[in-house]
This record gives sequence, structure tokens and C-alpha cells, in this order.
Amino acid sequence: REPLRFLSDDCPLVAADGRAWPLPIRLGVAEGTALPGVPRDLLTAFPRSRHGPKTLIDARLYAGRIAPPSRVRVLAFGARSARARPEARRRSPLAGFGVLWSAGVMGRGLPELLEYTAPGSLAGAVTLLRARLSRFRAMLALLRGAAVYQLSLCQDPVANAALVRSLLDAHRARAREKAVEPELDAR
Repeated sequence: REPLRFLSDDCPLVAADGRAWPLPIRLGVAEGTALPGVPRDLLTAFPRSRHGPKTLIDARLYAGRIAPPSRVRVLAFGARSARARPEARRRSPLAGFGVLWSAGVMGRGLPELLEYTAPGSLAGAVTLLRARLSRFRAMLALLRGAAVYQLSLCQDPVANAALVRSLLDAHRARAREKAVEPELDAR
């Protein structure tokens, strides 16, 4: 199995050409998650009012496994559910665009500080519009060529991780097959 590399815990940076750039901040896991082999000095408790407390793992733990800027081939959007097992459903690029519009263009759920982004003048409104247009172009480029999936996650993080891993492994296998096909045709 090819090792996975870390890109971001939450929202990677997306360039105008659609490549995702790593944003290796602390990785968050549910409080109480077993973390064998992780030194305690790399763990920080993080209280949250909305989703309950979590534990942050310092990026020094996985510093050697951070991905380089990458073209996105699989775009998966997850949501918690009451399902017994997680499920992945292939979605259209339009469905992916809806999620990217909300989070990636408009910034829903991103840690933006309203006092810095709310236009207080015409110049501020123009600046905000330019930022949104730049994000719009980056999200379209990100979506180009990506397989889009909606993930319905269950309460078992190990099962959720296995689903994501199998999805990525299947796409890697298909990409390798496509890379070999032209050689076979030439013979």
C-alpha cells in the first residue's frame, strides 16, 4: 500500500490553478481517542462548544509526511450521520461545486474574522468582491478533473478512515491502469 501523506486537517490552501497546497496545522481528533505512541507533549486539549472537546496533535509528529502541492483527483465531502457503517456515493461535479461555493468561495465555516472581511466602504466591498472572484476561479480549477464523493460518516472513526483509504486506493489503482494503457496500445 502506498503511504498517505498529510495535506490539511480542515481547509488546505487552493491556488488559482486548482492545486491544493498543504496547510499543516495541528491535527484534531475526538477527545479520548487512543493515540498510542504519540508523546504527550505533542497533545493539546481543545474545548469546543458546538461539537464537544477534541485533542490537537502537534504538526511536528507528521512533519516528514506532509504532501507537496498537489492536483486534487478525489474531492470528498463528509457529514456525520447515525449510520451503522460509513458510505461513499459518487456525486456530480455540480454537487461538488455547491459545497465549494459555500465553503471555498463564500467562506462558510472558515475561521475568517468578520471585522476584517465585512466591507465598511465601497473600497472594502470591491476588495471583498475581488477576493470572492479569486476564490471562485480557484474552486472551479480545483473541481476540474476531480471525482466528487459525498461521505456519510458513522460514529466509528476507524471505519470512516477505512472508507476514505479504500476510496483513495481505488482511485490510485485506476490512475495506474490508465497510465499503462497507452503503452499497451502501442504494442
